[in-house]
Amino acid sequence: MGVVAALLLGVGGYVYYLQRTSHTLSAPMSAGGMTRNSEAEAQAGEAINRLKNVLSRASDYKVYNQVSAIYGTGQERYLFVGGTGEHDLKYPEQDFNAAVASAFTGIQGAVYSPSTVKISDAGGDGTALSTAINIQLIGPSGTTTSTGHLAAWSTRTTMGIVMQAGKPSESIDLASVMRRIRKDVED
Repeated sequence: MGVVAALLLGVGGYVYYLQRTSHTLSAPMSAGGMTRNSEAEAQAGEAINRLKNVLSRASDYKVYNQVSAIYGTGQERYLFVGGTGEHDLKYPEQDFNAAVASAFTGIQGAVYSPSTVKISDAGGDGTALSTAINIQLIGPSGTTTSTGHLAAWSTRTTMGIVMQAGKPSESIDLASVMRRIRKDVED
């Protein structure tokens, strides 16, 4: 009798775990206290496609039903790209870093060097990641360097990426913005 009870508790616990960790993503008209900006989205096609490529590569092409939106107020804007699909990042930092490096190769006159680390608060279940991308633009007048940032999360069934899409600001905590947006795009 004890074995049967333990088995039933184990199965019940697993079913509960699956329910609590099964999510989907959408791109509602507002997220994170910001409004969706369709005009800005229409101009961000290349960035959206590159981030969708990151999702696909990092998840070993298991993330599908991809959605995207730009949310913001005034000059403060953020690009969100996410997808749903059961996947497992075995080595989150390495898998995501390799996907970012691969998605941003082949851009004429630019060298992208990403560096991804785990961050402690994903804003829910799953793993949170922060990526700094060192960008070198090589042109006829020399080389210029800048840094771009991504904040991402990955659960058993969703993966989302947030990056700044408006006027750059050094004072923005992108991971905090990612957590705010996540609350409204993930169910």
